[in-house]
Amino acid sequence: MTDSNRYFVALGRGEKIKSVEEFTVNIHHLETTIGTPRPVSNIISQFWMASRAASLIPELNEAAMSKVTREANRFLAKELQKFPVLVEDDEPDITAMGKLLSTYFRLQTVPTEDFIATWIAKSKNLLASADAQTLLYLPNQLARLGIYPGDDWMQEWWKSSAPVSGKWSVEEGFGLTYKMALLDFLRKNDSDVDLSKPSPCKEVADKFLNHIERRLLSAFTNYVDSRVYYAAKWFGYEILSNLPVQAETKRSSRLEEKFVAIAKDAGITVNKDGILVTQSGHRIDLGLMNGQASASEIDGIGHFNRASMKQHPFKSVEFNTSTRFQSWLTAELCPELHVLRIPYFHFDGNEQNLPWVKTFRRLTGKEPGVYAYHGNSIVRNMADANGYHFPGHIL
Repeated sequence: MTDSNRYFVALGRGEKIKSVEEFTVNIHHLETTIGTPRPVSNIISQFWMASRAASLIPELNEAAMSKVTREANRFLAKELQKFPVLVEDDEPDITAMGKLLSTYFRLQTVPTEDFIATWIAKSKNLLASADAQTLLYLPNQLARLGIYPGDDWMQEWWKSSAPVSGKWSVEEGFGLTYKMALLDFLRKNDSDVDLSKPSPCKEVADKFLNHIERRLLSAFTNYVDSRVYYAAKWFGYEILSNLPVQAETKRSSRLEEKFVAIAKDAGITVNKDGILVTQSGHRIDLGLMNGQASASEIDGIGHFNRASMKQHPFKSVEFNTSTRFQSWLTAELCPELHVLRIPYFHFDGNEQNLPWVKTFRRLTGKEPGVYAYHGNSIVRNMADANGYHFPGHIL
């Protein structure tokens, strides 16, 4: 094993990036092997291991918020532009194709439309060779990146998955029903999909939700799993969606504390305990009173992906699928509430000077719903593309 190989293996096992310079040297050395006889699956695997150490997702990387990690993340995200060569000019196996998609997820970067089209076409032909865990893993990454792969791909995926789905645990089944809801949410908003045809996502979810309903008492003792509740609500399973969901624990972030101080200085009354959406167990970060009642979610970097580098400039982010879905659900369950989602990048040192009072007056002057803050006093509905997309910002 070469020194470079050892370096990537160590990163894949959880070792932190010690310096950006060492990281970039090893990545550039790896890139020199693209197009050589070296197996492309091996190259992808090393990019994948590097992406764990460069991830800004705390659940994957203990050093997620360090300065070195942030710099390494931005560097590696730009290097992703070279990834299409690994797929177009070679034939990675299905495991490598999954790791490739996972690399984008770990770096919170949506691939270009051309790359997505290539990945979908090539992976579709490899699904029959995938094992049970790889098949379980693929829809998860697609949903996290906001990619609906099309009805044909989903049908082929389920054709390969159904015979081995008994190998998935109960917990994995819960997670999959939620991912099917996220993918169906994306499908509904995909202009290329014929919505008059049955949804493959619903077909898969039906199998699991019907099974859960039949074994309701043994599946849940006091509370329904929140992932099952979200899927049941989306797909219209009334029995499951009427069960109680365990409330989220309230944990204040540094950004929340900043906003609370600013709001109080502006004369806005703040309820730091937030607002509990009793049906879903979700707790909205803050309750506010500024003439009229409203609420606010203070969204850190984990709620965002870099937008596709072909569709938009590299300096462009968008709310991820789960945040968009949660916004839809909050609007459904709290039809009289005004909620404003405030992204992390507005806390750049100038947040004290932003027109918060005017912003919340404008918010409560609109129809109830969930909105995103776009600076100055601009608020846009999260259901609209210009609501969840933010040009001119970086992770």
